[in-house]
Amino acid sequence: MLAFCFSCTDTEETAPKFVIEGFVFAGEPVNNIKIKEQIGIDQPDSIEQLITTASVVLIKNNTEYMLQYDEGKYKYVGNDLNIVSGDALRLEATVGGRVAYAETVVPEPTAGLALSDSQVVVPSLILSFDLQDKLTALFFNARITARWDNPDKALHFIVIESVVEEDEPIFPSGFPQSALDFLGGFKFAPRALEVDTFSIIGIAFESYGRHRVKVYKVNQEYADLFTNPEQDSRDLTIPPTNVVNGFGIFSAFAADSVFFDIVRK
Repeated sequence: MLAFCFSCTDTEETAPKFVIEGFVFAGEPVNNIKIKEQIGIDQPDSIEQLITTASVVLIKNNTEYMLQYDEGKYKYVGNDLNIVSGDALRLEATVGGRVAYAETVVPEPTAGLALSDSQVVVPSLILSFDLQDKLTALFFNARITARWDNPDKALHFIVIESVVEEDEPIFPSGFPQSALDFLGGFKFAPRALEVDTFSIIGIAFESYGRHRVKVYKVNQEYADLFTNPEQDSRDLTIPPTNVVNGFGIFSAFAADSVFFDIVRK
């Protein structure tokens, strides 16, 4: 029996450490958990060696929810798990005898979120010699502002998405894809920011209709990724980490939402 216990300990200590990259969102399905091999410093950042055979469980209020691997991520496929603000969560992953875990608490959602207007007016566009001048004017004038409370300068990130079932394109057929890609880069912040406003530019989007603005409040363990100059959020294999017996990050977010419409007039 004693020899068996020593064997268990040796297996866990000698099994290589791995990376947990897990994010959960209040009110949304749990479907964004990755388990990866540790990337060496001599390997390109683009290499992502996923572990597909891990045993992964999310624990909430002493109830275990087993996650299943599907298309690169571990997900919970049941309908009896609801993530809400204030939940204390623990994620455990077992790979080759090594057990790594991390804990987080779901934060309160963003407070005081509001828009300066409920509509952005973008007139019909056609391919013409003066289209560039029209787009320049629209870029600076056809916009609204999202504002929220952030007295503590906490990190937030913004997601804006269309919620219409059938897209009605803003841009005419034949409009250059490179220009669409460039303008599309203005519809989100490149990373979490210590801000309380965000400018929403109408021509950053490709379709008319209703859009949803989600502003997520970021937990401290995720914020630490941006305050450590040596950390690259694409390669979570070096400190800071909140994963015990492994590397990486497990964090939770909570958002508030508002809606606006892009209209012709």
